[in-house]
Amino acid sequence: MDLRALRHFVRLADVLNFSRAAEQCAVTPSTLSREINRLEEECGAPLFERNHHSVSLTPRGQEFLSFARTVESAWREFRNSGTEKSLSGVIKVYCSVTASYLILPEILTLFRREYPDVEITLETGDAANAVQKIEDMDADVAVAARPDHEPGRVVFRSLKEVPLVFICPKSYEIRQGPLDFGIIRGYPFILPQMGMLRKRTLQWFHERGISPKIYAEVGGNEAIVNMVALGFGAGVVPSAVLRHTPAGKDVTVIPVRGLVKPFDVSLCTLRRRLSESLISAFWQTAGNAIRKNSTP
Repeated sequence: MDLRALRHFVRLADVLNFSRAAEQCAVTPSTLSREINRLEEECGAPLFERNHHSVSLTPRGQEFLSFARTVESAWREFRNSGTEKSLSGVIKVYCSVTASYLILPEILTLFRREYPDVEITLETGDAANAVQKIEDMDADVAVAARPDHEPGRVVFRSLKEVPLVFICPKSYEIRQGPLDFGIIRGYPFILPQMGMLRKRTLQWFHERGISPKIYAEVGGNEAIVNMVALGFGAGVVPSAVLRHTPAGKDVTVIPVRGLVKPFDVSLCTLRRRLSESLISAFWQTAGNAIRKNSTP
């Protein structure tokens, strides 16, 4: 039984899809299938139930998964044993474009200073995908808005509270506020396609009995700001986006009474992976950065 096959088994058990697991393991689906078949022969029992539509773990597969995770974790700890300064390897970080320059710079600077031999891979994309990236193990850690209902296997560490604001094109005539929320009724709205911001915005409308006139649905906060700046309608975005997006200067913040609930921007990872050396070190570094910023 080799460690490579164990790692590939764990990845397949996490995503329950041969094609996706093979892609994440950088092997072909047929190679992955052969590795799983060999493991099943060695275990003397099927580890997965397979049909044309789904893949699921058998009871024996569930037992073997627990064993495989223990071995994988022990191997990582052994490989990275020694002083913390000797940590090496690759850690994959996922966040939005905004978070990459608002939240991460100090954390990455501190981490690089403490662990110069660790390679950091940073992927930026729609913030709405962050938690899913963690659950699918496409990223080791991610920066995400803490959801109202947290997935049980994902753990969060608060980094920063970010207000959400209503914005409109400069061409709209807006009085000095605070303004009654009724002013929003007549505006076409640009909404995110998915994620926490969409849920919070629609919840705000629902609580006030407003049916928003949706003009467009886009991916990413920056796309909302750009659409609003071009005059297509109003939107809701994290306030920090306006300070770091070129189009931010071409929109106006609407001073509406009763703001949308702010984001608790957090670092997240799979709970069971907090014991891994690299992730534990990154988690601790984020905590040090928070304490540094909170010190008068």
